[in-house]
Amino acid sequence: MADDPRATMGELAATIYGHPGRDLLQIGITGTSGKTTTAYLVEGGLKTVRSTGLIGTVEMRIGDERIKSERTTPEATDLQALFAVMRERGTEAVAMEVSSHALVLGRVDGCVFDIAVFTNLSPEHMEFHSGMEDYFQAKAQLFTPERSRLGVVNADDEYGRRLAKEAGVPVVTFSAEGHPDADWRAEDVEVGPMDSTFTVIGPKGERISARAPLPGTFNVANTLSAIVALAAAGLDPQAAADGVAAVPGVPGRLERVDAGQPYLAVVDYAHKTDAVESVLRALRKVTEGRVHVVLGCGGDRDKTKRVPMGAAAARLADTAVLTSDNPRSEDPSRSSPPCSTAPPPCPPTSGARCRSSRTGPPRSPPPSTGRGPATRCWSPARAMSRDRTSPGWCVPSTTVRCSGKPSRKPRDELVIALSLAEIAEVVGGQTHDIPDPSVQVTGPVVRDSREAGPGSLFAAFVGERVDGHDYAAQVVGAGAVAVLASRPVGVPAIVVDDVQAALGALARHVVARLGTTLVALTGSAGKTSTKDLIAQVLRRKAPTVFTPARSTTRSGCRSPRSPPPRRPGSSCWRWERAESAISATSPV
Repeated sequence: MADDPRATMGELAATIYGHPGRDLLQIGITGTSGKTTTAYLVEGGLKTVRSTGLIGTVEMRIGDERIKSERTTPEATDLQALFAVMRERGTEAVAMEVSSHALVLGRVDGCVFDIAVFTNLSPEHMEFHSGMEDYFQAKAQLFTPERSRLGVVNADDEYGRRLAKEAGVPVVTFSAEGHPDADWRAEDVEVGPMDSTFTVIGPKGERISARAPLPGTFNVANTLSAIVALAAAGLDPQAAADGVAAVPGVPGRLERVDAGQPYLAVVDYAHKTDAVESVLRALRKVTEGRVHVVLGCGGDRDKTKRVPMGAAAARLADTAVLTSDNPRSEDPSRSSPPCSTAPPPCPPTSGARCRSSRTGPPRSPPPSTGRGPATRCWSPARAMSRDRTSPGWCVPSTTVRCSGKPSRKPRDELVIALSLAEIAEVVGGQTHDIPDPSVQVTGPVVRDSREAGPGSLFAAFVGERVDGHDYAAQVVGAGAVAVLASRPVGVPAIVVDDVQAALGALARHVVARLGTTLVALTGSAGKTSTKDLIAQVLRRKAPTVFTPARSTTRSGCRSPRSPPPRRPGSSCWRWERAESAISATSPV
């Protein structure tokens, strides 16, 4: 028994996996802006001398293998498992984003970073933190002996200067603005349209030629922080600078979209006021014509930043199209960044629509901010897939629902159809508000309302903060056939005593009906590698379906209690079973 299981989870997971992080050079990056870019740049420098891993908002990587990222910093158990896989595959160093949520919620407990980097601090996540002081104290936790050995801190930021004085570990400072009091500083900065060059001055007077591979003065700071972190980790500073300069770009960070159009188009993840301002100012400096921006704010997140973001877009762009960006459970019209009420006054955007970038005037970059590398958008009426590498990818100003998950195959090829009557009988439930029980579930079983789509069945769970039953109407509006619930919800539903047990019974029914061979793997380390090896053998003998990389049977997977979707003719399944999934898979 533990009073606070989360407080012990990180250290326990590290112990179970044999403290894999101790065998890795760990560089953790925290701050409001610049974490992702700096992590990519650090990894680029590390690649010149070591095999590397990357953990962050956009993706996770082990060598060249890319793994979908669910959050900026994984939960402690997932993080230690990932470290164990890295160690198993010979990874020597990892660059990792460390969010304030991760520090407060103990996701990095059990980790001691060799180098901790602080980029900057500005208002963000005020729906989670009580204020800026609470936000700062959360970030400062990384710079204690329990969490790191050496700090690399931005002396241009007021909170960075405070952190340099209050940190519990030795600190090295840097300044992209060239302050002479900093240990490392940038001089002779020349900002270009797609990159910047500058000279790094070291604490012993070293002069290092450097290039920021992304545009904007803020990326000079990100590049400098990466070089200093690598130098602090023992790399030759010039070799580190050369490795950083060779990074081809960062997904969704001033990412250029080039399809032969006569103007510059970029995509940026900017979802904070400071970030929006920095991006637009950087583009203004290198633009001869006009600047057009499409800006959105995510739902169920910090609402205090929406008015300042809208004001920044209206103030710094010639045209600002304000729209919804992944409204989640909010009314989309409320999650759009306000403009008409934002000081200073700005042009009205009533009736504005997002034009395809093909209609933009020459030499006028239409940056899209706030979405980043999303690959799929959902509308209640229809699914829309847009490729962000095409200049016509802009999201319409009408409401869309973004899930960020690429669609590989039509759902009817992946799922065995079952009628609602059959499901109710299998799970021992009662149908409510279902006019036609013969209607079939032709989509996946999902427990995340954002993943509900046409033909799906939504399993409503009651969590620590969110009750899935509250989203019943929303998922049915998105196309879900019914809700598997523990109480009537006013829309088509199958009501059971225990939703978790019902999903187990449904999974057992599906497996029995298919009659395929099911191979399950478990253990502390090696599950993924062993699973992949077995797959290569089985695929030569029979059609085989297997869980994708890092998609173990833990809570939160797309269909946590059902086996992987079976393609027609498949005779074998490989199923990676996490320790936390024993109760989830035992019915199968």
